[in-house]
Amino acid sequence: MNPTLFVLLALAAVLAGCASPTTEITPVGQTRVAISSDDPFIEIHTRPIYELTLTLPPPNVPGYVWEIAAADPRYLKQTSTVAPLPGGSGGATVTFVTLRTGRTRLRFFAIPRTPARVADPGGKCDIVVLIE
Repeated sequence: MNPTLFVLLALAAVLAGCASPTTEITPVGQTRVAISSDDPFIEIHTRPIYELTLTLPPPNVPGYVWEIAAADPRYLKQTSTVAPLPGGSGGATVTFVTLRTGRTRLRFFAIPRTPARVADPGGKCDIVVLIE
């Protein structure tokens, strides 16, 4: 057998073995939290392998939308996009699955719908998530 062909076949076999299927996580419970515009800095207690659904208030500036500024994928797996609430209230919802025990932080900023440089976001939410 040609040595080059042997090396290519061996490399193909190794690369084929590296592909692993994505594991789907099925939550065993739910935690739903509505964030108030009066207190956007909160602490949430939940459990591992729970679905965590957050409802964000309308941003302080009309025409702005919520965007995730920080989320640690070691603790939280995002399972939905940040989506506007039905009815045009300006609020939004987003869902995560908690992965393991620990403490993590979620940060959201309200930014303009159209790309623009902004010195000050139109709202902030800073959420500490305790997974116990």
